[in-house]
Amino acid sequence: MMLKVPKDEFIDLTIKFLVVDANGRYVFVEHIASQCKYSIKKDLDESWLFETAYDGCYVQMEGNQASLQVVLLATAADGRIEITENVPVKCIITTDVEPHPTDYPMNRFTMGDPLYC
Repeated sequence: MMLKVPKDEFIDLTIKFLVVDANGRYVFVEHIASQCKYSIKKDLDESWLFETAYDGCYVQMEGNQASLQVVLLATAADGRIEITENVPVKCIITTDVEPHPTDYPMNRFTMGDPLYC
C-alpha cells in the first residue's frame, strides 16, 4: 500500500505521518516504522512516499480490501500546525493465477507481489 504526497502541496512545511490505531489514537509513524513495516522516503520528484505491507500495524482487512487511516500533519518553521489532513488509504487486493508448466489443475500458483498493490 502506498500514499504519495506531492511536494507542491506542502511547500516550506515539515510533514509528519501518523496512523490511527485500533483504539482511535494517533501514533507517529516514525516511532513505530520498523516494527510495523512502514517506510517513508522521498521520490525522485521530491514527493513523499509512505508505504506499508498489508500485514503492517493497524491495516484493516475486509474481503479483498486493505485500508489504513493515515494523518498528515504539516507544521511551519515556528512549530505552528498549518495543515492536518486525514487520508484514508485503501487498496483492492487482486491476484493473477497462471498455470504451472505441467498444466495440471492442482499445480497452480499465484503470481504477483503479496505485500503491495
